[in-house]
Amino acid sequence: MTDVALKEHLEGLLSYLERQQAAHWVAHNREHILLKEAIDAAHAVLEGRLEAMNEFRTQIQSERHEFLKKGEYDIHHDQLEKRVNKLENANSNLDGRFWMLGSVLTGVSILLPLLLNWLLKR
Repeated sequence: MTDVALKEHLEGLLSYLERQQAAHWVAHNREHILLKEAIDAAHAVLEGRLEAMNEFRTQIQSERHEFLKKGEYDIHHDQLEKRVNKLENANSNLDGRFWMLGSVLTGVSILLPLLLNWLLKR
């Protein structure tokens, strides 16, 4: 090769390498831009989730005041249990009285005609 051809070849090679390096830097910068966009998008999603969690926490704290404490629940439950037991006992007592009344009326309805029949035959 002659010096001129070698010089042109080296200049072409150098030009090619410069274009490759420029393309590499463009791609490298583009990758940084895409990574930053991905990080920004992930950050936005995370902020949304954290905001939803904070709203949920606030809701739970505001609802906490509406619930009974265990001691209060036990007191109310015991009172209601006593009232239900009294109602059940009263109902059982009333049922027993009706059964007894039914038994007495049945006995009277059987014995009265027999007694009247016996008395009238005498």
